[in-house]
Amino acid sequence: MTRLRKLSLILALLTCLPAAVRANAQSNDLIDAADRGDLPRFRALLAGGAKVNARMTGGGGFTALYVAAAWGHLEVARALLAKGAEIDARQSDGASALIEASRNGHLEMVRELLAGGADVNARTYLGMTPLIGASQNGHLEVVRALLARGAKVNAKLANDAALLIMASRNGPLQVTHARLLARGLVVNAGINDGAAGSTALIEASFHGYIEVVRALLANGAEVNARTFGGITALDAATEEAHADVGAALVNAGAKP
Repeated sequence: MTRLRKLSLILALLTCLPAAVRANAQSNDLIDAADRGDLPRFRALLAGGAKVNARMTGGGGFTALYVAAAWGHLEVARALLAKGAEIDARQSDGASALIEASRNGHLEMVRELLAGGADVNARTYLGMTPLIGASQNGHLEVVRALLARGAKVNAKLANDAALLIMASRNGPLQVTHARLLARGLVVNAGINDGAAGSTALIEASFHGYIEVVRALLANGAEVNARTFGGITALDAATEEAHADVGAALVNAGAKP
């Protein structure tokens, strides 16, 4: 390569660099505006040519739609979708806008994304789905919205955590169990994380969620199932002094 050609190449790179830097800054500004829910600034950036599907530089791979969904900024999300934002774009952990909106309990955002065609059974690399996220955090109305759109109730996390177990740890979801069970949830599925082989019934008994316990027993939960350490639902209820739960378990055939 001649010296003149090398010089021309260097000059070309120097000419392109400021444009690339400006594009990255503009993208980060758009994502920041989406994160803050700053609609006027957001619209100005869109009008200025900011790319709706650009990802934040510096890690995470966040898109503007993802951060808007995470915080429940509905009008920002609508503006992005109207401009062609990719509704199921995945972040560095595999999360989608719907997963984040679901686990944060943003019902209207969830409805908007579902109406726009978001994948109701999207999964992160660790197996988190919108339904698991909503169940784990006790967002009843979000659970109902996802179920109505065909969310799979037997999805599991990478550590084999069954959805029903996650729901059994959350009191606000007590009334949801009948709906989950009616859709074919595996009531005796185990979990191989820190709960060491626990079942939904053991979890609900430990936390004293009597309505959950009753729903599980009515749907065939194994009353004498044990954790890897030998703990039963009755042991858990007794340890935490949940007398009403203990009585229900004994009536269902629990062995001391």
